[in-house]
Amino acid sequence: PPFGHPSKGGEWVACNYLGWNDGCAYLDWAGLRPMTELEYEKACRGVQAPVANEYAWGGTGLGSTLYALSNSAETSESISSNYNQTGNGHYWLTDYQPSPVAAARLWPLRVGIFAANVSNTGRASAGASYYGIMELSGNVGEPVVSVSNQGGRNFTGLNGDGQLSAHGDANQGNWPSGTVTNNGWGVRGGHHGYLSQNYHLQCSDRTYGGGTLQGSRHERYGCRGVRVFP
Repeated sequence: PPFGHPSKGGEWVACNYLGWNDGCAYLDWAGLRPMTELEYEKACRGVQAPVANEYAWGGTGLGSTLYALSNSAETSESISSNYNQTGNGHYWLTDYQPSPVAAARLWPLRVGIFAANVSNTGRASAGASYYGIMELSGNVGEPVVSVSNQGGRNFTGLNGDGQLSAHGDANQGNWPSGTVTNNGWGVRGGHHGYLSQNYHLQCSDRTYGGGTLQGSRHERYGCRGVRVFP
């Protein structure tokens, strides 16, 4: 189950507690590949011009009150109060409120929870990217191939081929490794996932995009695959 979630199966919740190598192994096996941080921004804003301080839904609005949940971690998990029409993202203020009474969940929400809400009126309230991709801002961090150092710039975009190393790791050429620092990968969309500050959810924020992270597993990291077509 997701890290920190009390006695739930978690199959409807965004997968977390992954390291870079975990994600790459799955993507190689599945015929996918990691996305670059440039592809991350493209996935957020599509063909639209950048907006200063925008989130993945193309605007700067973002709720700032702890979400109350119904049916937590089930297929029908939903936000029962504090759903925001100007922008929804799962981050520090919507997951954790230090006062007047401390409250926290400290685990990811169900994928698509904002779009499925009965009060959803469009892209902003759904927390959706230009292409309708869910939770690119918040929930779990998005590990990406960095453009800031040679390890990331060596990435050739090869798709996975379904074959792994004898140790179960991805073995596609020129994919960054998660075993050393300065290795060519970083995190966008909120390095601290559901405990990120609001500005780390902004789709142009590169605070942790520079490829200087250890590849160990982290409860706030997820994995998202892409593929070169065809």
